[in-house]
Amino acid sequence: MIEGALVFTVFMLLLMGTMEFGRFVYAYNFVAHAAREGARYAAVHASAFAPGANVTNPQLSNVANAWAAGLDNTKVTTTYSCPDSCIAGKTVQVRVKYTYVPMVGNFILPGGSVSLVSTSSSVIFQ
Repeated sequence: MIEGALVFTVFMLLLMGTMEFGRFVYAYNFVAHAAREGARYAAVHASAFAPGANVTNPQLSNVANAWAAGLDNTKVTTTYSCPDSCIAGKTVQVRVKYTYVPMVGNFILPGGSVSLVSTSSSVIFQ
C-alpha cells in the first residue's frame, strides 16, 4: 500500500514536470517566432519608425502579439532598436519579452516567473 503511494507521487511529479517543460518550450517557441516576424515587419516598414534603442511601436507590437497568439498578450512586450537611423541598408533589431508563469507556481520556480526573451535582426528594405 505504501509502495503505491510512493510510486504514484513520483509518477505525478514526473508527469507535472514534463507538462511544465512542454509549456515552457511552447511559450519560448511563440516568443522566438513573434520576434522573427516582428523583424520581418520592421524590415519593410521601418521608414516610419523613429530611430533609437529599445523603442516601442504600436504597429510592431500588434504584429508581434498577433504571432504570439498562444500567449497572454498582457505579458508580451516588444521593442526595436534602430541605432543610427531607420533607412534602407541599416539593421533593425526586434526584441520580444514574455513573462512566463508556471502552472505550479513557486513549487518549481522559487521566484514564481521567468522572462523569456528572443531577439531577431533584419536589414531594412525600404
